[in-house]
Amino acid sequence: MKRRLRLIEARLEGLAEEQSELGKRAAGSGEKVASEMRVLQKLLVQLSAQRAQQAAPGAAAAVDAKMPVAVAPRPVMAANQVLEVVRDALNQEKVDLFLQPIVSLPQRRRRYFECFSRIRAPDGSWILPEQYLDVAKRAGLMGAIDNMLLFRCIQLTRRARKGKLDLGFFCNISGYSLADDSFFRDFLEFLSEYPELAQALFFEFSQKDLTTGLDHRDSLRKLANLGFKLSLDQVTNLDMDIGDLASLGFKFLKVDAQHLLSAVRTGDIDMGDFRLALDRAAVDLIIEKVESEDQLLEALDCRPDFGQGFLFGEPRLSAEAT
Repeated sequence: MKRRLRLIEARLEGLAEEQSELGKRAAGSGEKVASEMRVLQKLLVQLSAQRAQQAAPGAAAAVDAKMPVAVAPRPVMAANQVLEVVRDALNQEKVDLFLQPIVSLPQRRRRYFECFSRIRAPDGSWILPEQYLDVAKRAGLMGAIDNMLLFRCIQLTRRARKGKLDLGFFCNISGYSLADDSFFRDFLEFLSEYPELAQALFFEFSQKDLTTGLDHRDSLRKLANLGFKLSLDQVTNLDMDIGDLASLGFKFLKVDAQHLLSAVRTGDIDMGDFRLALDRAAVDLIIEKVESEDQLLEALDCRPDFGQGFLFGEPRLSAEAT
């Protein structure tokens, strides 16, 4: 009951704020969507704050951990300074969305984008993950950072659909959020009200987070049953049951290009058999961290469906990338 009351209060607050912001605009579905987005943001941050101390040791937001550096890092700051900037960014919504293109291969046509969050300091620069991850974890803020990314991704997906852009967006869900049963329950409840998002918003989970010993299969199946496609990210162990992954709703498999090529060279994987298993399960292979033409040329022998990396485009602010 208390959770429901908090949700209702958040909805009312979101509606009031949105009405003030939109001013003279005519009432319509656009206002409802915008206010619901505010509700989602507030609710998820609230849930994260309440459950921060329950996070598994070492849990971090995978969304930031693997992003290549696209902006100059700030000078080294003391931990208390970093914490102050992070808290201010969350309170003032100074969490920016960066996008990196995912292209079809061999055509190199931009087909999707992966979404990353960046925390903006008061001077307009961005704090990189290596500067804030540990501090944010100790302060119990990782969930809020993770969920702010989700909020931004949903906003972006709605804008793209409204503009009839044929694009899809990959949004990382960290191990922290995956392990938070209460968060995931509310997350699924919200998504069930907006099934149209499933056409362009894909949720990504790291292989490490799915092999922690916790059973996430039921949560993943429920997400897939709503129509959302899933992606397995940061794959390091290629010895997996592709068919089982597909049964859970996974439609994409992302592997570091260099890691895949090394496995092929050493004979740790039979690429023919691996590719056949992917085709049978209707799972697309995305090679990431592609940095050179020579690397791509060799990787094309593995018949990847899509590619991601600096060769195809570095992460850029969402307003610039699309």
